[in-house]
Amino acid sequence: MADTQPYRPKKRGYETAGDMLRSMLPIVIIVLVFAAFCVPRGSQRDPRIDPSVDITSAAQAVDFEVVAPDGLSDEWVPTSSKLLRAGDAESGQPNGLSIGYISPAEDYALFTIRQGLRAEMLSAAVDPADVTKDPAGDPVEIAGREWTPITTSEGDGYVNVSGEGETAVVIVLSGTADAAELRELAGSLAPAAGR
Repeated sequence: MADTQPYRPKKRGYETAGDMLRSMLPIVIIVLVFAAFCVPRGSQRDPRIDPSVDITSAAQAVDFEVVAPDGLSDEWVPTSSKLLRAGDAESGQPNGLSIGYISPAEDYALFTIRQGLRAEMLSAAVDPADVTKDPAGDPVEIAGREWTPITTSEGDGYVNVSGEGETAVVIVLSGTADAAELRELAGSLAPAAGR
């Protein structure tokens, strides 16, 4: 004989684990589809940029010879580039250049060239880190330039100074990259004119 009892919904509180799994299945499928198409895969390296416009602009705008990294392997990824201005104002006279890289070991390396007093330019170049030891060893010669090793709160660094006082050209290499990678960066510096 057929069941003639009217349909009665289950009482609250009597759901089973199977009911819960069936309810969550559509949500899990949506999340997995989203993850498959929207989450980046592979290396999380920062996007590559082309610093050549800032290098050329700096070379044309300042009254000292601008050098910049050139000929680094493709493992060096330029991730930021900025034309530095006097007083760090957007409308100030250009007086330097800063280029950030992800090194082959996936650490950060920052190249900065700027004209001014060594202490001020060094402090501005490593900011927000602090210089903890200056000098941090004997000067070393790399590609015809004398570099003074420094230590910052982020890691190693090197400073090269040409000239004196307010007209000194200060080159700073810093970041979380190790000393060997910073020396490789120092060895790649070449005049920006004629690029």
